[in-house]
Formats: sequence, structure tokens, C-alpha cells
Amino acid sequence: MKNKKLNQLKETHLEVINDILLDLPELLKLIADRMVKITGADAGIVLLLSDDGKNLISRESFGFPKGFTEIKIDEGIVGWVVTNREPCIVPDVHKNKNYVEWRVTNVRKNNRGKCG
Repeated sequence: MKNKKLNQLKETHLEVINDILLDLPELLKLIADRMVKITGADAGIVLLLSDDGKNLISRESFGFPKGFTEIKIDEGIVGWVVTNREPCIVPDVHKNKNYVEWRVTNVRKNNRGKCG
């Protein structure tokens, strides 16, 4: 009986995973939400590589101002992460030499942390 219930839970888990994987926007939303919760950041954004490979395009965000759509692949802290292929956590973005202000008018000035 116990094995049957475990197998049912496993099957349910796999069905949920398959449903999420088939729905890219929902998966990206989940990633943004979890990324912010795990790191304790006040905002997060998921960027995907453009077709031409020159830009990173915003696909989902959590707690991030609307209006930002893309950044050049070698620009800012995100560009550093892509270029170096290493994750980083920046406690205060304003003190990081790679920081660039997002090109939107409603960015919060108290945004401090960034994770790549």
C-alpha cells in the first residue's frame, strides 16, 4: 500500500513538472519568484538570449519595474555574468563597477542587491 501511494505521488509530481515545462511563461514566473525568495532580494528578472545573440530580453520579473525589455549582452552586472559564465551575488549594485542604471523611468533608487 505504501509503495502504491509513493508511486502515485511520484506520478503526480511528474505530471506537474510536465505541465510546467510545457508552459514556458509559467516556468519563468516560477523561476523569478523562487530566485527572489531564495536570495532575499527585493526584485528579480529572467532574461533570455535574443535570436541574434546580441541582447538579453526580459521574459519575466518579480518585483521589478515594468518598462525594461532588453540589455546588451555585455552590459552591466548581467553582462558580466554572461561573459564570465559565473553566478554572482552583489550586495549593493550601486557600488559595483559593472552596474548600469536600467533604461526605465520608474526604477526604485533603493534597489541594492542583484543576483546573476
